[in-house]
Amino acid sequence: MLNCLFVELREGVKTLRHALRAFVKTEFNPTPPRLHVFTSPRLYEIYKIGTLAHLLIGTLKKCVFLHFVNSWKVYFDAELFADFLTHREVTWLGVDFSKAKFTRSGFQLPQEVLLRYLNDWNMLIISDQKKYDVRMSFRKPIMQYDLSWVTKRNKTLKINNMLSEFITIDAVYSDEAVIDYIQKSNFPKTTPYALLFMVESFDEHTKLGTVWVVLIHAEDHKVVLCEKFMKSPSGFGLRNYWGRVFYNLFFDIQKYAFPRWENLVKVES
Repeated sequence: MLNCLFVELREGVKTLRHALRAFVKTEFNPTPPRLHVFTSPRLYEIYKIGTLAHLLIGTLKKCVFLHFVNSWKVYFDAELFADFLTHREVTWLGVDFSKAKFTRSGFQLPQEVLLRYLNDWNMLIISDQKKYDVRMSFRKPIMQYDLSWVTKRNKTLKINNMLSEFITIDAVYSDEAVIDYIQKSNFPKTTPYALLFMVESFDEHTKLGTVWVVLIHAEDHKVVLCEKFMKSPSGFGLRNYWGRVFYNLFFDIQKYAFPRWENLVKVES
C-alpha cells in the first residue's frame, strides 16, 4: 500500500511542479470544460488559478494521508522473520473477528445471520484458494489450514457488543494491544509459524475494512510481525462486498508488503 501511495504522491508532485513552472512562464493552459466559453481573459486566468489550486490540494491530501498511514506502528522481528523465510510451510489460522467493531449502518442484522457471515468470510479463503491466495502472498508452497481456534472464538461473539454508530478511537488498536492478545491466546502448533488476520473494524460510513496481519511463532506465541492495513470493499451482496477487503489485502501483501518485509530483513542484517 505504501508503495502505491509513494508512486501516486511522486506523480502528483511531478504534475504540480510542471504546472507551477508553466504558470510562472504564463504557459499553463488547462483545457476548459467542453462547451465552456470564457467571456474575458481575466475569467480564464481565474480558471487557471483554480485548476492549479485543485492540483495543489490533491497533492497535499496525498501527503497528509501518507503521513497518517506511515505514523502507524508496525511490529517486526527481523530475526524471526528471516527464520520464517527458510521454512516451506505455514498454518493459516483464519480471520479473527473477536475484537472487531462494525457500524450499525450495514450490519444491523440478527445475531445468527451476522455470525453466519463471519463464517462465510472465513470460508471464502478456504473455498477459493486461487483468488484468496495465501501461498503466493506469503511465498509458502505448503499451506496447512486450521480454523478451529478462530471458529471457536467467532462463535462466542455477542453481536450487540460489536455494533456502534461510528468507529471511534476506542476501536483502534495498537501493535502492543495485538501482541498482548496473541501472547494470551492458545493457538494450534501444527507448523512452526502461523498466520492470522485480526479484523479491527468494518466501517460502512468510510467504506473501509481495517485488518491486522499477524505472523506468529507458534511454539512460544511470539509475534513475528503485525501490521495494520485498510482496504476498500466492493461487489454485490454483503458477503462478496466485504470479502473484497481480504482479496485486496492478499494482493497488497503479494505485490508490495512482502517484498518490503524481505527488505527489512536485509537492512537489519
